[in-house]
Amino acid sequence: MPSQTSQPFTSLPYDSTTVDDIVAAFDRDGAVILSDFASPDAIRTLNKELGLSSSASPSAVTALASKSRTFVYDFLKSPKLLQFLDAKLQKTTRIWHGEERLSNTSRPQLSATVVFDSAPGSQAEPLHRHDDIYFAEHPLSQPVEIWALWSGSPEGNTTENGCVEGIIGSHTWGEDWDPAGHVLASTEMKTGSCLLLHGSLVHRGGANQSRVLRRSIGASWTQGHLRQEENQYLNISKEKAMSLDEPTQRLIGYKINAPMGGWYELRDPITYLARPDDKVDTVQREFRDEDVVG
Repeated sequence: MPSQTSQPFTSLPYDSTTVDDIVAAFDRDGAVILSDFASPDAIRTLNKELGLSSSASPSAVTALASKSRTFVYDFLKSPKLLQFLDAKLQKTTRIWHGEERLSNTSRPQLSATVVFDSAPGSQAEPLHRHDDIYFAEHPLSQPVEIWALWSGSPEGNTTENGCVEGIIGSHTWGEDWDPAGHVLASTEMKTGSCLLLHGSLVHRGGANQSRVLRRSIGASWTQGHLRQEENQYLNISKEKAMSLDEPTQRLIGYKINAPMGGWYELRDPITYLARPDDKVDTVQREFRDEDVVG
């Protein structure tokens, strides 16, 4: 296991920092903190719109863009954040179309939105990488996923209440990474500040050894080409999908791609199609390839 340390990730003032400076720190360390990204009033309004209190939410809060205009316009659509995401996730390729040479550009797409609450006494997470759900083969020349985590509690995110801890530079490691001999850097930040996290960074949520809730409001983006060619969810209505047998539903895309790709409300999306009288595990179901046959 890595050792603990008070060594922090770089923190930059959001308003006065250029996108180039954010990119430089992010590329070097694998994460960067943007202080004072959102005002305390914006955080309070966001918590209110999401129906969040000062105590840990009893169930996961997801689909934030459908529940809070503040989240959309004050957080997701921040011009500087969008410029940063374009700089890191945008991808352009050159192709031949007959005798014509064309350029195709893939723009970032919103992937996940979720509130992470850590109650007093919560244990530290295992060390992990977020982009493992995309079957990324490390090291990467370009990130496939980036997370933004905003501190959403009055006390901010601290080492005592379990802020994210990561190994600086681990986003450049290959697959056979070993945390032994390395140190965990803290991401302490006050309310409204934002942590930008490379999907390949080895990190964890820390243990909450305080008496207060630690809340992070998260959003992730991926490269825009990571999707179906034809959108089956819009092609096939929910009513039509419910009439299909389960193997066909999963073939269309109503399933988790292990470990956690494609979840709906942090559960297997096959449960979205279940009728009230169906005996379906509403938490999570994992399937093997052979389950699709038949």
